[in-house]
Amino acid sequence: MEATYNNWLVALSLVLATGASFIALSLAARIPHIHKSTLWYWLTGGAVSMGLGIWSMHFVGMLAFHLPIPLAYDIELTLLSIVLGIMASGFSLYVVRNGIKDNIALLVSALLMGSGIAGMHYTGMAALRMSPPIEYDPILFIASLLIAFAASFFALKLCFSAGERDLVKMLGLERLTASVIMGAAIAGMHYTGMTAAIFSPDAVCLVASSGISPGLMSVLVVLGVTIILIFTLLLLMVDLKLAEKERFMLETLRRHNARLKDQAEQLAEEMTREVEESARKDRLLAAIVEQSGVAICTTDLEGKITSWNRSAEEMFGYHEQEVMGQKTSILYPPDADEEYREARQRIERERGCEITGWRMRKGGELIHVQINISPLYDAAHERVGAVAVIRDVTERRKAEEQLKLWASVYEHSGEGILITDNNNITISVNQAFVDITGYEADEIIGRDPMILGSGQHSKEFYHELWRELLEEGIWQGEIWNRKKDGSIFPEWLTITTIKDSGGTIRNYIAIFSDITEQKEREAYIQHLAHHDPLTGLPNRNLLRDRVEQAILHARRHEDYVAVLFLDLDRFKHINDTMGHDVGDRLLKAVAGRLRSYVRESDTICRQGGDEFIVVLTDVDHPSTVVSIVEKILHGLSESYQLDEYEVIVTPSIGISLFPDDSQDIDELIGHADAAMYHAKDLGRGNYQFFTQALNEMVATRVVIEKELRNALLNDEFELYFQPQVTLDTESLSGVEALIRWNNPKLGMVPPDSFISLSEEIGLIYDIGEWVLRSACKVIKQWQVRYSEGIRVAINVSVKQLSRQGFADRVLEIVEECGIDPAYLEFEVTESALMVAIEHSIEVLEVFRKYGIKVAIDDFGSGYSSLNYLRRLPIDKLKIDRSFIGGLPEAADEREISNAIIAMGHGLHLKVIAEGVERVEQADYLKLLGCDEVQGYFYSRPLPQSEFERYYEDRFGVSLSEGVD
Repeated sequence: MEATYNNWLVALSLVLATGASFIALSLAARIPHIHKSTLWYWLTGGAVSMGLGIWSMHFVGMLAFHLPIPLAYDIELTLLSIVLGIMASGFSLYVVRNGIKDNIALLVSALLMGSGIAGMHYTGMAALRMSPPIEYDPILFIASLLIAFAASFFALKLCFSAGERDLVKMLGLERLTASVIMGAAIAGMHYTGMTAAIFSPDAVCLVASSGISPGLMSVLVVLGVTIILIFTLLLLMVDLKLAEKERFMLETLRRHNARLKDQAEQLAEEMTREVEESARKDRLLAAIVEQSGVAICTTDLEGKITSWNRSAEEMFGYHEQEVMGQKTSILYPPDADEEYREARQRIERERGCEITGWRMRKGGELIHVQINISPLYDAAHERVGAVAVIRDVTERRKAEEQLKLWASVYEHSGEGILITDNNNITISVNQAFVDITGYEADEIIGRDPMILGSGQHSKEFYHELWRELLEEGIWQGEIWNRKKDGSIFPEWLTITTIKDSGGTIRNYIAIFSDITEQKEREAYIQHLAHHDPLTGLPNRNLLRDRVEQAILHARRHEDYVAVLFLDLDRFKHINDTMGHDVGDRLLKAVAGRLRSYVRESDTICRQGGDEFIVVLTDVDHPSTVVSIVEKILHGLSESYQLDEYEVIVTPSIGISLFPDDSQDIDELIGHADAAMYHAKDLGRGNYQFFTQALNEMVATRVVIEKELRNALLNDEFELYFQPQVTLDTESLSGVEALIRWNNPKLGMVPPDSFISLSEEIGLIYDIGEWVLRSACKVIKQWQVRYSEGIRVAINVSVKQLSRQGFADRVLEIVEECGIDPAYLEFEVTESALMVAIEHSIEVLEVFRKYGIKVAIDDFGSGYSSLNYLRRLPIDKLKIDRSFIGGLPEAADEREISNAIIAMGHGLHLKVIAEGVERVEQADYLKLLGCDEVQGYFYSRPLPQSEFERYYEDRFGVSLSEGVD
């Protein structure tokens, strides 16, 4: 079937293709520059306008096509072709807006756009709905597709090569030419596709005709599309005008901005140069501050640290981060709050100030600093803080203080200082030199110090002094010099050379002190080291030397050396009752008498306390010693008048001989000491020679001491009881508990052999407590065994009575044993009470308070003061056995006994006599009114079991109920 074309419609389709291309190119040039707020309106409107323009070309071209059969178009497919045209146009505009980055993207985009145009064309062809269907020449079909692709590629390429500048040339030859070419390409694709269509000769259009002729329909489509295209063109023209105006404004603004930019760049360059210069200065200043050898910090108006250089870190130990924002009070010592406030006030008040004081490092170490503070201003010259330059002047301060100290020491030193030049001419002296020598400064300056020479040293002495001084640089020693008044004095002198850096002597410094008093003190100390300070007699140190010399002399001449050991009897009693001052004067008087009884070759030594040692030399026979000793014994026994006191004291003297008794110094003194104790045991006031028997007694004493220390542990002690009888009724008034020691090695040891020894070695406290506890246990037994019980008297030593807490301990034991304190009695000797009379009274008052009786034992054998006796809270006096033995025959003993009984009764005290061995003694004591007696006449001391049988048999005592 042959087809024909309406040439007018073909021409019209070409015009439409060219117009649509012109609109498309104009939209493509404008779309990339549309503002985002109106973009989608332009994309949508542009797609519709451009799509309809292309579709209208296609549709008019279709209307220009005539077949010999009636033709009509399917409305749905026609509309679909319109949509495809609009979509293809919209895609092209969107791609133009968003851009194509490379050639591959351009090819792919052209392919998609060409496919849309081809799809629009062939969808329009399909709207004919021919039967049989339209067939296509493959070559022409492909050619049409290639033309669609080429047209799309050309259009996109052209769009992406155009810019906003092309808007000005919208009606120019270049744009019109491009539009004609693009329109021809689109039309070429259409007519190539139409030519590719093959219609069957018997083909029939299946679409019913609309009744509108192709010409009229073309006119209608052209008019509608033209109106749309013109409207679009007008919008573009308006937008172009607006864009031109905006571009003009933008260009004007751009030129203005360019000028501003140039000015800004110039200003920026100037500011940059200024900033760089300022930064360079700041860096230089910061480097100067940071590398400065002094500490520098800045503070704000509140005194808070705002900068801190490296020297400040080194000076105070704080890193910058530790102090930033901290007040400067962190650098002050803890107790310097007031100093900190004053410093802050000065900084606020003054433009600049200097402050010195102590500041504290991080670790607490104090340093002395000098701080120069200046105000800190900002660019507006407003005060914003302060800058402080800190210097550590601790060492300088120390040096200054050291110089002041040296100057003060030089001027106020107690030692004389003399300075000479290298020719030994005096150039300076201090005040101490003037005070010591008597020479004023102007009298010695400019002269040789030899003006002080005493003349007591030889030339050789001074020659050696200068030799050592020049070789060693110092000389030190004792020297005698002469004062201005001519007196000679000893001085301790130190001379030192002062050299310059080259080693040349510049000065000599002599420092000396007057050692007159020192030498006198040394002599005194030397005397004290060998003499007793109280009596002036040689002490033990000098004694040993004297004895050694005496022994050497005796060996050469085959003589004897006698060592006398003296002890003053009852000296302690005199010391305690009359005072230590009287005791000291007595010792001096004894020493004075001893000097008069011996020769100058003999030695008298005070051993300590009231003990003296006399060493007799050149003794040709032991009998010679006797005459000297008897002279000493009788001379020392005469009374001493010490102010208002008349004192009588006797010595006990022990004697040992070299070489008979020993050839060792210590043994000779020890033997004499043992002999002295033996003299005391024999009644005091006599002398005894050391013998082998006495030596054996001493050895025995050692054995007793050793065994005594274990006696309590081995339960070797036992209590014996001696009855005490009331004379009027011949009834038992009580018993005296006496300790006995039965040792497996020594047998029965008498109390006289170990009681005094126990006091010496400190066992009397333990033994005394054992006696007290054992007696209390017996009292408890007798309270149960006998209806009335028996009072038990025990002896208390001076050491027990004077010991702190003794009374409390007694009461504890009484309570533990559960006895009635009225059955307990203490016997205390006169001497024990007089040792510390006030303390004794306090203890006895405690005993009286609890009903414990107290008796004074051996009354009459001591030196009791009647005044003290009256004050003592005691119950009984016990007459010493030494006043009973001669009764009733001895007149002296009768008088003494009578006086004691009368005095006791006068003081409302009971009186008991001990040592009654005969009936005549008992009868006489009863006649004198004595209350109680004890002694062998009634019974010897008995063990507990024997005493109980004696008591029950002698006094007819019956046991308490329930006791076997």
